[in-house]
Amino acid sequence: MLSRDHARVVRVEGAKVDAKLQHTVAPLSWLEGLRSPTRRLPTGFFVEKPIHVSESLNVSDASASASPNGVQAGPLVLYISGQTSPVVVDVAFVPDELLKARGDDCDLRVGIDAVSQCTLFNELRPGGLLSDVPISELKKYGMKTTLANSPLVARPWTRMKHMFIDEIQRGPKLQEFVGYNARVGNPWRFSQHTKYFRVGIWRESIRRGDLHEGPHNHS
Repeated sequence: MLSRDHARVVRVEGAKVDAKLQHTVAPLSWLEGLRSPTRRLPTGFFVEKPIHVSESLNVSDASASASPNGVQAGPLVLYISGQTSPVVVDVAFVPDELLKARGDDCDLRVGIDAVSQCTLFNELRPGGLLSDVPISELKKYGMKTTLANSPLVARPWTRMKHMFIDEIQRGPKLQEFVGYNARVGNPWRFSQHTKYFRVGIWRESIRRGDLHEGPHNHS
């Protein structure tokens, strides 16, 4: 979790993702640690306003009836492990006692404002990790869900980008290899005399990597 200009940082080991929360919630004691004033922005935040936070962590504007007990400040940048792009949110900082009273062991709660900006949003669908609706619910809409009951199998909304059967994709493999041993090495995709044969080898290794660590493997 970083300040707007990435100058101040709080590293969080474990957080709770709660899509029912409208705002990402963090302890009030972190607020000053993430404040990074500049000459143009003396307070360090574009948004910093008092808010009222209920015991169920619902955030509302402070008013005469609801006295302020927290601060909403931002923008702050969250780098969530497993997500490729950073998430920018206005975080609701709530009193530490309020979080302790709930008895959870994590300080940071990632709300729907952050979830909707990254691929965790996919998990809100039926059968997803953040959804209460079982995947069998999809059968009502005519979707086949045979294997996808297992979390290890790609979920129905995950689309594969390529087929990885080379012979179907681009004809029979040429039995030429880089290296002195025909049984180990990268098969050459093109003749050595082709202008772009190095590019072919490079793309091939990129694609092999994609097979194992591409985004389509993780739903």
